[in-house]
Amino acid sequence: MVKRRAWIVAAVGAALWAGCRTVPVAPPPPPPPTRPALDRTAGEAVLSGGSIAITYKDLRIAVDLSPDALAAAAPTLDFLLVTSAPRSWPAGVRRDLKIVAPSDVTGAARGAGFANAKALGTGSRLMLSKPGVFVFVTAVQARNPATAALVNGYLLEFDNGRNVFISGELVDLTAVREFVYGLRDDGKQLQLAFVNAAKAPIGGGPLRWPDEAGVAEMAALLGPKVAVITDRGGLDQVKLHDAFTNQIFDGGWYVAPALDRVPF
Repeated sequence: MVKRRAWIVAAVGAALWAGCRTVPVAPPPPPPPTRPALDRTAGEAVLSGGSIAITYKDLRIAVDLSPDALAAAAPTLDFLLVTSAPRSWPAGVRRDLKIVAPSDVTGAARGAGFANAKALGTGSRLMLSKPGVFVFVTAVQARNPATAALVNGYLLEFDNGRNVFISGELVDLTAVREFVYGLRDDGKQLQLAFVNAAKAPIGGGPLRWPDEAGVAEMAALLGPKVAVITDRGGLDQVKLHDAFTNQIFDGGWYVAPALDRVPF
């Protein structure tokens, strides 16, 4: 009787165990990458929204400032780099400001009274200088499929050997690849790359900025020591992490906060 009772208890326990279903638990998302250590020599880049303000020694360069920010910064600004056409050119800004931009932007800038607007196309190189300091600027140009506008990325080569790349609205990886071939042929390495990114548009339309896969591929092509990713809208952190995992990329990377200071 005791054996029979033990058998019944065991059988009931086994049935209850068999009836339990294991509910799969989704793995936690990967933690955001730790911000790589960055050494400051003589420069710093401050990110705010889609703009970059660069201070290097006594040289001040701004990239894609909004009209209000440009009006505020212009009195002490040495050079303005424009990657794509701004919404407007603000009034009240000194008209002798030196501007570097794609050709279809410089025409509008000159029409607004900026006589020192200079067009820079793919492979063109320009030296920006003031007493005691200089930087070479080289353009990487392509047409953005979402806007059909010419857009520039820029390589900045500072006089202390630091090389910084700014992607702008570049989506065409062919143009980036050709630029990288030339960079490698010249034996140059990037210390920093600022890469804009955003989620893919709903419905599969053309990308204005690279999505998660595109930004990881661009960073891998450029091969900087540190890639600073600027989220322009709804970037998926898990997809981005997976995209970098699928690339051969030896450098560090992180997604910049809304206001970030990057030494170089």
